[in-house]
Amino acid sequence: MELVTKIPDSFLIEKPLTDEQIKILIDQINRFNKLNEIDIGTKGFKLSEDGKIILPEGTIIHGISSFSVEKVDGIAKTGIVTGQALGIPEDGETYYCADFHRIPKEETLDEFNSKFPYRDGRTPFGNGIRGGNTLAFIIEPRDEFSELLAYDCYREGTKESEITRSFVNEKGLPIDDKKIVSSILYGVPRKAFSGIVLGDNLFLKREILELLIKLFPECYVASIHGDVIYMPSDNIENSILKGENYGLKVKLQRTQEQYEQELQRSRDLSTKTWELSRAIHTLINQDCSLEECARILLDNKLSQGTIEKVMEEINKKRNTSLKQ
Repeated sequence: MELVTKIPDSFLIEKPLTDEQIKILIDQINRFNKLNEIDIGTKGFKLSEDGKIILPEGTIIHGISSFSVEKVDGIAKTGIVTGQALGIPEDGETYYCADFHRIPKEETLDEFNSKFPYRDGRTPFGNGIRGGNTLAFIIEPRDEFSELLAYDCYREGTKESEITRSFVNEKGLPIDDKKIVSSILYGVPRKAFSGIVLGDNLFLKREILELLIKLFPECYVASIHGDVIYMPSDNIENSILKGENYGLKVKLQRTQEQYEQELQRSRDLSTKTWELSRAIHTLINQDCSLEECARILLDNKLSQGTIEKVMEEINKKRNTSLKQ
């Protein structure tokens, strides 16, 4: 591997760097490039008793807000890098770093998904609806990548974390939830990826699953609930069929849930309509003046029109009631 001796010309420099920071960033880029070329062997994956993915403590996760061939192909060739490495301005907080969610203690993927706090559609996690067309890359901790991952501005008490914080805008970092986020100087190479989590809708498109397995054959593919769809060395065609079956199952479940919700709304509306009819009937037959009844109905949006028109309708109903 040919070592980088300067920051690439295509790299967007937003926040001025000292000579020492330039040297540290160049060293991290070389570390990144070296790890992308090594053969790290077979990765071990931990599963629960019911066959669901378990995420070890220190696992980091990066979501892709929408699937595109260009995005995943670029990530497959290099990895996940700071936007500045691609000429894209950063968000004003974690300059020169790539951002990740982090697992503070071992848990299943399903547990992580069930308490995922964001519903912005930038990851597949949550209720599976807003993020249905997104995906996320899973990076589990391994000895081979420990030095590179140590340059994380959210960690505490290490030389590497302090160095990384010198690159970022510390005032913009969250204070209360540092355990569940990571931001790695420059980024993480593709060889560090352990798995890919797909949004529910993507399983319905076999060409997407087929492409991802082709680009990342060493990674498992899982649902947001930790269902294993593909493991390295699995038969690809069987995995694709498994993914399609999962996607259809979710679609049918949602259709059933939507039907039940609409049915319940219809029942609620019928109940409210009946209660409203009874309330109007009771009010009209109360011993109050036509004007008082009309104003009550109009004020509570139980009738529409002019007060004279409503008074006329009340009077008709009262007369009809007296004749019965």
